[in-house]
Amino acid sequence: MARKRIIDLSRVINTSASNAANWAQLTSTNIDASNIVAGTIDPERLADKGTANSFSFLRGDSSWEYALQSIRPTTTDAIVIGSSLSDSSYIESITIVSGGSGYTNGTYQNIPMQGGNVSVSSDNVARATYIVSGGSITSASVTDAGTGYTGGFTVTIPTELGGGSGGNLTAVKGTINRGFGQIDIDIRKGDSLTSSASVYGNYGVFRFRKDVTNQALANQTEGGFLVDNNGQVSIDQGPGSELNADRLDGNQGVFYQDASNLTQGTLDPARLGNTTYAISISGTADTANLIFNETAALTSNPSPAQAGNGIGAALRNNNATGLNDGGTTHGIVTYRRQATGTASTQLGFTDNNNLYIRGNSGTSAVYSNWFKIWSASNDGASSGLDADILDGKQGLWYQTGYNIGDTRGGITAPIGDMFLPEVLGQDKIVFENLYVNDTVTNLHYTFQTSIVLLGVGGNITNGEHLLSTLT
Repeated sequence: MARKRIIDLSRVINTSASNAANWAQLTSTNIDASNIVAGTIDPERLADKGTANSFSFLRGDSSWEYALQSIRPTTTDAIVIGSSLSDSSYIESITIVSGGSGYTNGTYQNIPMQGGNVSVSSDNVARATYIVSGGSITSASVTDAGTGYTGGFTVTIPTELGGGSGGNLTAVKGTINRGFGQIDIDIRKGDSLTSSASVYGNYGVFRFRKDVTNQALANQTEGGFLVDNNGQVSIDQGPGSELNADRLDGNQGVFYQDASNLTQGTLDPARLGNTTYAISISGTADTANLIFNETAALTSNPSPAQAGNGIGAALRNNNATGLNDGGTTHGIVTYRRQATGTASTQLGFTDNNNLYIRGNSGTSAVYSNWFKIWSASNDGASSGLDADILDGKQGLWYQTGYNIGDTRGGITAPIGDMFLPEVLGQDKIVFENLYVNDTVTNLHYTFQTSIVLLGVGGNITNGEHLLSTLT
């Protein structure tokens, strides 16, 4: 039989269990958080307001509110994002290539995206919400972009959507970094550092030169821009703007300095100075006080073919054109009367106040000789004028004896003494021929026989009779 031993306790024994206050009721719903040492707390237990998901955070007032997961610009043109953490291996969007048919209508939320290089069982898998309407997938949006993707992929249609067919969805991988943690945001300054193939510079913030009114006096040499308090910008233009354009209506300034580009209107005479203009008018001059007189080529004698169409005036040396009538020079007015051909006529004005004319008969290559134009100031005695008629009669008329008389009345007028033949010495008159018209009834001539020669060489021969008185 074993021998009983007595144990002596030298320390204090915890007898708290005998106190009911030290026991916790296991059936109570109030468990101190310090007693939870394992497992995962359901987010719904953490707040009584809002919905716990990837877009929300637990706020201090015990509510789930929308949170900023990450930040990224849609382009890298103007916005610069800096962050302590960044990632570009996420899924940016889903493209519906074909909605298919036969799927079950409804909204399917936060379903893991299958088909990429990240497993659906991974915490890093991207998630999406799908909407099916009329049996076709009509919407697919990313609710959790995930991370770790190396490229886009064709999304496997979730089984939750039902047994349809023909759906084709493509996941698009992001290319612009998302920022996490400490975020820095800046805006680039615009510049022109793009390739020459682009006519525009880089996006960014720009500064505009102010309009002239808002510039300091020393700077008011160039135009600028009108900028209002709403950031609206327009070009400062009009009077006083100092706007210096390179083109006007697409043309350089030199275009408007060329008078050939004037297409309408009439130049106000007030815009012309009181001076002589070396201008050429093609067409009809409505009013002109003077015709330009060319004096630069005194020794030239242009041919008819060189004459311009219309009227021109020039000064020429006498020996250049062969017109010698006083002085050393003369004026010429040339009239070319046809736009085609060479028909030309010239008038010459001399120092002796005479007027000459010459032409080319319409077709000749050279001008004719000069011919004097007669006037009341240059005809008369010693003028050399060779007329075709005198008092309306040809010269032969005055060579007929019938036309000699005091009254120039013809054969019925007597021949006066002043018209008789020449007297040769005292009391001697010679007739080359003396004709007597005996058709009248009474004809009386009285001759002194001493002055009449008879016979051969005489005036009365061939049986003609001489009497002292012939009746």
